[in-house]
This record gives sequence, structure tokens and C-alpha cells, in this order.
Amino acid sequence: MPASGDTGRFGVGWTGVATATVYQLEESREGAAWTLIHQDGSGGATVWNRGDGRYGYRVRGCNPAGCGPYGDAQFITVDLPPSTPTITFADLLRQTLNGRLVNQTCTIKWTAAAKTTNYELQSSDTGALLYRGPLNQIASRSKSEYCASNYAVRACGSGGCSTWSSPPFPATQRTEPMD
Repeated sequence: MPASGDTGRFGVGWTGVATATVYQLEESREGAAWTLIHQDGSGGATVWNRGDGRYGYRVRGCNPAGCGPYGDAQFITVDLPPSTPTITFADLLRQTLNGRLVNQTCTIKWTAAAKTTNYELQSSDTGALLYRGPLNQIASRSKSEYCASNYAVRACGSGGCSTWSSPPFPATQRTEPMD
């Protein structure tokens, strides 16, 4: 069993005992009471849908005469990625003078996600990474910075990165004459 995981799904295995016909697998989350979660004659089990936390697992072999002692507990720490943020606003402003483009700025905002250390914003059109950082809203400071026609965002933390937001979020495109 791995020491840590970022999916909430993992395998727990054990070495068989010659006289055992059934194995009992128990789980404890964050030091709580042990709970029977699996019982059969196999040498392992898949555990799934576990949230963030530290989990302990112990197993014992049983036969018609009774059950033996539990083996030493094994532990895993689950650290899931943050949830996927949602883009709430994307604006692309083109400023023109005498019909020629002189400036293009973009503003993009998305929902915050717990456990996030950095967000990644990409152009859904090209796949180019436009921003990586802790903010959940950005605005251009120079011509065309962060600009795209369609966007996707994801949140990253110690447990990895969420999936990219989907479907691509289209920017509202405006043109503003300066003359």
C-alpha cells in the first residue's frame, strides 16, 4: 500500500495465512474506531471514495475455529486535488484609433477553490498556459496579456491539480474606438 495518494482510490493487500479461509479488513480514519470494511477469502481489496485524511488498515485471518490477531496496521494519507473552479467572467477589450488596433486588454475571473496554492489559466483555443499563480482573477497590464477567445482554468494544490474547467468559457469581445 502506498504511503500517500491523491485519488481516494488504492489497493490494500496482505500475505495469506495457510489456515485462513476468510480475511477481515478494518479501517480507521484519523484515529477513530476500527470498522470492518471488507471480508472475503482474497488477498487484497480496493478501497475507493476516500476524502482527505489519514487512514489506517489492519487485517486478520479467520477460519471456522475463529480469527487470529490483527496484523500491524498500515497507513495512507489521502490528499485530493482541489475542486475544479468555474470561470465567471471573461472580457476582451480592443481599443482602436483611426480603425487600427492600438491596445487589447483582457480580464478573467473564476471561483475560488479550497486547498489551492496556484491556479492555471489556459487558452482553450491553443492550449497555451496564460497564467499560473495564486489569484482567482487577473487583468492585462500590457497589450494582449492573458488574452484569448476561449478559456479553461484549473486549481492546483499539494494533492495535484483538478481537471480543467469545461466547456471552454468564451470571452465577451468588445471594440472601443478611441477617436
